[in-house]
Amino acid sequence: MLARAFLAIVAAIAFAQPARAQPCAGTPDRACVLQQALAAAQAIADEGARAEALGNVAAIEVGAGRVDEGLRRAQSIADPLWRDSALGDIAAALANVGKTAEAAAAAQSIKDGEKRDRALGSIVAAQAKAGDLDDAAKIAEAIAPGRGRDAALGTIAQAYVTAGNVDAALKIARTIGDGAVRATALGAIAAAQPIAANVEEALTAAASVKGLPFPFDSVVEAQIKAGNKGFVLQLARTITDAGLRDRALGGIA
Repeated sequence: MLARAFLAIVAAIAFAQPARAQPCAGTPDRACVLQQALAAAQAIADEGARAEALGNVAAIEVGAGRVDEGLRRAQSIADPLWRDSALGDIAAALANVGKTAEAAAAAQSIKDGEKRDRALGSIVAAQAKAGDLDDAAKIAEAIAPGRGRDAALGTIAQAYVTAGNVDAALKIARTIGDGAVRATALGAIAAAQPIAANVEEALTAAASVKGLPFPFDSVVEAQIKAGNKGFVLQLARTITDAGLRDRALGGIA
């Protein structure tokens, strides 16, 4: 399938530059196809189209296992838009196959801050999915403070909850700046470990965000389905803040 992708790109570039892109002799191998694709891409006159084609070649090189060559190719693209786009695609692809160090190197090479943060976020998401949570947290620290970092931290906190590490999830959740993201993470923690302290912390976070869905619902629903309504009532009544306690009890009604 990868060879067919190589041939498709070569054919497309060759159609635009028939004089420059000569087909491989005999049955084309991967190295020949890549070389022909590169030669054809470099021969494109239009700067933007050339940059796009070189980005495609770089991505294919990485996909073929030639990571260093692909990264160098992408980093050499003069057009900043296509360079950053190629590096972002490469970072995501590398992260999805577990090559975190190479993915981080690609992401850190992106000049545009917003695109760099998105690429780093994609690495965090891939690591969290794979259960590599400690390294994911380190990558998240490289994301600029704000929405992107908070989203990444929320993903990590949720993954820690799924893994049963509530203490680590709490530690991460409490560093999230965005109120809604923090409340969502704390709500997941309260659902996983519905002790009074966790429930009250989740409710306090939710109360600070206007219109945020009530995070106690998942705790209530799970306990009632299990026939533990009495436990839920007892738990809710231990909440010291009267307003939060009423909200919790209201979710049981």
